[in-house]
Amino acid sequence: PRDRPRGRPAPVERPAAGCGAMGAGRRGDGRRRRTPAGSRGLKLGVRFEELGFPDAAQRQYERAIERDPGSALAFYNLGRVYDQKGNLERAVGYYERAAQLDSTLPKNWNNLGAAYLRQQRLADAARALENAIGLRPDFAGAWNNLGTTYYDQGRFADAAEAYTRATQLDSKLEYLFYNLGVTYALLDDHAAAAAALERFVRRLPDSAAGHLQLGDAYARTGQRQRARRSLQRYLELADAGDPVRQRALRYLR
Repeated sequence: PRDRPRGRPAPVERPAAGCGAMGAGRRGDGRRRRTPAGSRGLKLGVRFEELGFPDAAQRQYERAIERDPGSALAFYNLGRVYDQKGNLERAVGYYERAAQLDSTLPKNWNNLGAAYLRQQRLADAARALENAIGLRPDFAGAWNNLGTTYYDQGRFADAAEAYTRATQLDSKLEYLFYNLGVTYALLDDHAAAAAALERFVRRLPDSAAGHLQLGDAYARTGQRQRARRSLQRYLELADAGDPVRQRALRYLR
């Protein structure tokens, strides 16, 4: 289609998993992290989260902080609970406090960066996510979130590099290939976009957005029959009120 359907990277990952005292382990700089005084509360909080009781988990983390106000893990876990409840402002505050107490927690930097991204604090998000990757270079989720941050900043070449790194680290996350594909499309590398989107729709064959973007990539590389098949599949899957339907129909006439 002549007017490119603007793709949007898939949502950032859910907040990274919680840490109990047993998971405190070593710091990012290799030193042993101290066991917090509220370690029992941390363990119980993580267990309550695993069982699906976020309010009970929140109370345990708050008690852990009362016992040990210097526990970065307790602030991190409490931030996660508020993050998952949708209270982004409170979550950011707790993540920031955890970072002040211990700057060597990659998961905390990732969650903080993802929260900043949802607040459209893009420069802050990039710094936090770069910190996460600096501490843990194999953190695929942080690479994805950094790619989306760069995307929103209009840094599409940097976004493509970050998404590529994420796919190299964890090729099981299918949405990474969608993110990479729509970014390549904005860079006018439609062959690379098609290759990434093909991998995406093989894994999620019922994704209307995936077939739409793939059809556009095929059309722009002169693969008309493939473009028609992808756009027909998009029309089968898309909502009747999708405003892009008319453009796909015009192409198919």
